[in-house]
Amino acid sequence: MSDKILAVNAGSSSLKFKMFLMPEEEELFSGAADRIGGPGAGEFSYKPTGGEKVKLELDMPDHSVAVDKLLEVLVSSGAIASLDEIKAVGHRVVQGGEYFKESVPATEAHIAVVEQLAPLAPLHNPANILGVRSFQKALPEASQSLIFDTVFHQTMPEINYIFPIDRKYYTENKVRRYGAHGTSHDYVSGESARLLGKDRNSSNVIVAHLGNGASITEIVDGKSVDTSMGFTPTGGLVMGTRSGDMDPTVVTYLQKVENADGDKLSDIVTKKSGLLALSGFSNDMRDVEEAANDANHEHHAESRVAWDLFVKKVANFITLYAADIIAQGKKVDAIAFTAGIGENSTTVRKAVIDRLACLGVKINNQANETRGTVDITGEGSTSKVYVIPTEEELMISRDAYKILKNS
Repeated sequence: MSDKILAVNAGSSSLKFKMFLMPEEEELFSGAADRIGGPGAGEFSYKPTGGEKVKLELDMPDHSVAVDKLLEVLVSSGAIASLDEIKAVGHRVVQGGEYFKESVPATEAHIAVVEQLAPLAPLHNPANILGVRSFQKALPEASQSLIFDTVFHQTMPEINYIFPIDRKYYTENKVRRYGAHGTSHDYVSGESARLLGKDRNSSNVIVAHLGNGASITEIVDGKSVDTSMGFTPTGGLVMGTRSGDMDPTVVTYLQKVENADGDKLSDIVTKKSGLLALSGFSNDMRDVEEAANDANHEHHAESRVAWDLFVKKVANFITLYAADIIAQGKKVDAIAFTAGIGENSTTVRKAVIDRLACLGVKINNQANETRGTVDITGEGSTSKVYVIPTEEELMISRDAYKILKNS
């Protein structure tokens, strides 16, 4: 018997959702809320399969408004007759620490652990739990499950997750690299192997998940061995509002300059840094790129720096991971771009690949203008280059369905 499963993916400034008929994996409904918590109205869009896409402007100061709107349009659009038809909801959770090695039911005990881990993902875990609580209230009879970004990265060797500080901070306080975007890296690396015509357990892929939150993962023989995000999703690349990697004593210096406590410092590096701080006006790459290309824009010079720095950091991580794969006597089979920027910004992709000339990676400029899943490899390239739209929601639905059937 088939069941309707709702996958919910709450990002730092977005809420993506899809409903599937399982186990057929038939998509029934999809949509997204963008620019949650941003200035002005955000965009709420949805599309029942076979129907027209609807776009609405909606003030969304937080994720709860987006959740309420989703439940409303599921019924009003005719996608379902009543909320009772939804048998399970799978919730993306960014941080599961070392506590969770697989997806789990959303029991109070499991939710309590996720809440305790909120300091490790301050932009996400609270939003994730808000989604869980909202759907528990609205759909009390539906199975609720937690699907963690960190599970895919549990295969990292110690050399790649340990930090060079006193080991007691790991053994006693679990301070280590955890990574994020695991469901996306898992899906895209699997699709890359399929496109390569290889068994994923013998494929070596570097996945660049580039969005408002961004991370790059080195995947060797189908397993995550290193990833750019660190103890929290603030580490690694320059992101929408997150600083990414920098000298840690910058934070201790800011503590003195700002006379700031831990919460204020966290707010600075997670909500007031990245593209927003560098450009001086926006955390959205679309805005930054437009300003960078417009010499008359008020923030042209700052946006040019923001855009160039983002591209450089992406290329640096890919080069680092490629060198590591090569050092193991293996070949980089593919580099795959995904997520909002990775899937949609042809200029970012080209600029990144152009910086990888030392690796012999080349891009096909004509193919790069194509949308969807596409091979954009240039002639004579040493590695395949793909654009693969991520399907985090499908991965979430698969695990939510499995938990429903095992309950």
